[in-house]
Amino acid sequence: MMIVHICSGDLWAGAEQMIYALLAGLRQQRRHNLLVILMTHGTLSRKLTEIGVENYVIDESIYSLPGIVGRAYQLLRKRNVELIHAHRHKENVVGGILGKLLGVRALMSTVHGLPEPTNEKVGCMPRLKEELNHYVLRNWYSCMVAVSFELERQLREIGKFDGCNIAVVHNGVSSTASLIHERSTEQKLQIGTAGRLVEVKDFNLFIDVAAGVLQEVSNVRFRILGDGPLKQRLTERVRELGLLDTIVFEGYREDAHAFYDEIDIYLNTSIHEGLPLSILEAMAKGRPVVAPMVGGIPEIIINGQDGFLIKSRDRKEFAAKCLLLVRNRQLMDAMGKNAQRTIQDKFSSARMVQAYGELYEIYRSRYPIKIV
Repeated sequence: MMIVHICSGDLWAGAEQMIYALLAGLRQQRRHNLLVILMTHGTLSRKLTEIGVENYVIDESIYSLPGIVGRAYQLLRKRNVELIHAHRHKENVVGGILGKLLGVRALMSTVHGLPEPTNEKVGCMPRLKEELNHYVLRNWYSCMVAVSFELERQLREIGKFDGCNIAVVHNGVSSTASLIHERSTEQKLQIGTAGRLVEVKDFNLFIDVAAGVLQEVSNVRFRILGDGPLKQRLTERVRELGLLDTIVFEGYREDAHAFYDEIDIYLNTSIHEGLPLSILEAMAKGRPVVAPMVGGIPEIIINGQDGFLIKSRDRKEFAAKCLLLVRNRQLMDAMGKNAQRTIQDKFSSARMVQAYGELYEIYRSRYPIKIV
């Protein structure tokens, strides 16, 4: 089967890492011909090239949407494409138009998350783009794939997708976990988090939790992996608290796997999430997680078994669970082993690849799209 993926590729965040893991798994199966259209040169394009996945960048900083569609059509018109798999809004529109032009049998879109909530007034153009995305998904796509059951529920509550096919496929990561490392009682425990430094991740709460923990114990260091527009503001806040030595901003690291090896506890403070790969990666490395009960996170963590779920956004509740793990290393290690087992049993990349492969087979011939 000839499958075309369409994605932006501008970042190396959760969605891009999921796309890479899926394509790498499909490539290993050697059952499909894969081609990826990207709209930005970046890490995803380079990594796909390294594993032999054919990909083309149609730079969105140079080409308008019609230009992207036109160049993609010229690239694909003789390739006998059977399925198009798009990721995110603009890509959905490009994929939908290409499906019409090429007569592709099946169109699929993975919904990695919903737009971030904002208190600012939304202008006319963003609303129009959102409505266009809804129209395209509702009328041209065979199937939407939500990365969590909670996201599926939210999509159905929007009321725009009545009668649409919505499947759920959880994100997956490599289940070849590292051994849980031993630390002496003199060594500082490492509590880490990862993500883009943006409002929805609520790193201010992370800093508040860190400050609360550090008031109680001194053998802990907090680490933030990632970059983003809020870095300067967050760094200044940590400086004002006098905690620059114990709350460290590590910026972007391509070897994120090594970061999860180096920490002992993973702390997530997001306002909302789809199904965060960062939590899956940490658990795959045997790290217990403290996280809010939002989005798809409760579908990953069993409270009290492989981590702790916090219902409120009270920094004291987050800090209390972190301190419980810091002061009880036997509990921390036991939860870490349970976390590894959870990933191996339910959230491996192999399971994700298998699930998408089954969907591809179902939808490539069930819902043909005719050229009009």
